[in-house]
Amino acid sequence: MVGFSRFKASLTGIYEKTPIAIATLYLMPYQKLAHHAMFYILVDPRYRRKGIGRSMLKNLAHLAKTRFALEHIHCEVFSGSPLLFLLEKEGFTRFITQENYVKQDDKYLARTLWRKSLG
Repeated sequence: MVGFSRFKASLTGIYEKTPIAIATLYLMPYQKLAHHAMFYILVDPRYRRKGIGRSMLKNLAHLAKTRFALEHIHCEVFSGSPLLFLLEKEGFTRFITQENYVKQDDKYLARTLWRKSLG
């Protein structure tokens, strides 16, 4: 994530002078793929469900569209993630699901990939 900050492709959410969230676009290095990017959002668990994730997501989408002229953004999410609700609410579409993708604490989690058109 830190590497993309030099391209100004990363946002930090700050509350009372403390970083509580980060969102980063993983820009594609090849012209043929430069119209879309994967992203990640992390919000401190103490500040979840307070609108911070939604604000970060909206600002990241705006940055993707206006600064980098991206057409689509996408992310991967594991089952049980608090981000699932937000993605659905913000108009993202699930386009791939892989059951039993990763094992965590003796339990297998599914991976889903989500995308949104910025056009």
